[in-house]
Amino acid sequence: MTETQRTPEGMSSKPRIKPADAEDGRPVSISARLGRLQFHYSGKFRVLQIADIQDGPKVSKDTITLIEASLDATRPDLVIFSGNQIAGYDPAFADSFRKRRWCDEPIAESALNHTRALVRKAIGQFTEPLAARGIPWAVTYGNHDFQCGLSNAE
Repeated sequence: MTETQRTPEGMSSKPRIKPADAEDGRPVSISARLGRLQFHYSGKFRVLQIADIQDGPKVSKDTITLIEASLDATRPDLVIFSGNQIAGYDPAFADSFRKRRWCDEPIAESALNHTRALVRKAIGQFTEPLAARGIPWAVTYGNHDFQCGLSNAE
């Protein structure tokens, strides 16, 4: 888009994204615990959202291929995994499965340790393509993630 865009009647003809060097007091970078994330000189910051993978503990090669293809096609500055990465209802999590968050039956520590190992392995597989490309990421959790029996902190 250029400074003199053609727009439908009644719409602004001003550019939607100002150059990053414009001295109008607006921020041109944001910070995160992962390090410093910056807008490009164009003023853009590209976020890729990956939602509802619902895979694991045996992660499908197709899942990894799709993640890699998405990363290569979009070249994001940040990836957000927005819930339901883990198929918490998978039979592999049967000993630690929780149908509802408020279920208060104790889970055996051995079952939790087994689940922790499976979840770490699956998340590691999901995030390996990002690490290989140096792309920072963040995660939120969904109902299927907690069904495996782990807390959000775990």
